[in-house]
Amino acid sequence: MHLQRTLPPILLLLLPLMAIIAVIAAHRNAALLKKKQSAPIPTAHSNFGTAQWPIFRGNPQLNGLAEGNLPDQLTIAWKFKTGGPVKAAPIVAAGKVFAPSTDRNIYALDPNTGTLLWQKELDGEIEAPAMAADQTVYVGTTNGWFYALDAESGSIQWKYETKGKIAASANFVSGQILFGDYEGVLHALSPQGKLLWSYKTESYLNGTPAASQSAILIGGCDANLHILSLHEPNQVRRIDTGSYIPSSPAVYEPFAYVGNFSGQILGIRIQTAEIAWTSSRPDDAFFAAPAVNDSCLVIGSQSNKLLCLDRQTGQIRWTFQTEGAVNSSPVLCGTSALFGCDDGFLRIVSLADGKERWSANLAQPISSPAVAANRIFVGCGDGCIYAWKQKDQQ
Repeated sequence: MHLQRTLPPILLLLLPLMAIIAVIAAHRNAALLKKKQSAPIPTAHSNFGTAQWPIFRGNPQLNGLAEGNLPDQLTIAWKFKTGGPVKAAPIVAAGKVFAPSTDRNIYALDPNTGTLLWQKELDGEIEAPAMAADQTVYVGTTNGWFYALDAESGSIQWKYETKGKIAASANFVSGQILFGDYEGVLHALSPQGKLLWSYKTESYLNGTPAASQSAILIGGCDANLHILSLHEPNQVRRIDTGSYIPSSPAVYEPFAYVGNFSGQILGIRIQTAEIAWTSSRPDDAFFAAPAVNDSCLVIGSQSNKLLCLDRQTGQIRWTFQTEGAVNSSPVLCGTSALFGCDDGFLRIVSLADGKERWSANLAQPISSPAVAANRIFVGCGDGCIYAWKQKDQQ
């Protein structure tokens, strides 16, 4: 009975305290909900590029295609300083970035950190990109020597002497190492450095040979696109483009595409060696190689432009104006084109309309890019090799 008489006063004392606790809890829960709702949504990271980019333009067809989609915002992951301007595009293979420099060295770098793994001094300046196959790195110098280096250590496996400057990357096709020189000779070597065959043109070979399913194609400063049978290289067809070809062709079966110094871009049927279409741009000159996908062709011009054409017809879709010559060969990745420029900018533009999506100013001419393992790699006239990653990516 005593308990029954004392319970109501206790409850009366507790009720105000319980109400205060309930109000505090309600405010706290509301604050937590507001914080949760206003918290930034994590950025979705883009996956772009395969694990390797073992050759200039990314593949033996030299069509400059990278997998995935480029992000809208990029930041520098690292940069590495060499002793001279870097004109050659980097490549990525065997878990390393291989970057030649005009300081006569080729550098092997960690792709994630830019840490130097090894460097090798060769006998001349290196303006040509390297090429990697089967744990070997191949590269030529301006003094006409062509080297095979061990990808793991940089030790020289063999070297081969030509009679002219080597200005472009080699290609690796059907077990053959193919490259041209300024004597106008296309060399085909075995992986052991033995000459298998050679083909003489009438002037400099300034570009890399491209490969189709049936042919080897190389443009020359004799104005011809030379089409050699892949299995019978003594069977040659030539297409006179009317002006010298300072760049590499691109293959997107069953066509090849090439630009020349007189401002012509040509679409060529490889099997018949016939010109399917010609786009004439008299005010332009093309030193860069085209990039091609199933819909369009993108190419840079000496007249401060990046152009996009319909791949099937050669009709111009759009033009992007720059402040310097576009000697960097573009890369197509998803819905975007990536390219460097002599005005010092690295840019991403939309393939749909040519509108700029992103840019960064390095203040010096930029090489052709390589795209691999969620990184973009370029060389620059300031002597540095740069790696770019998606902003906020770890």
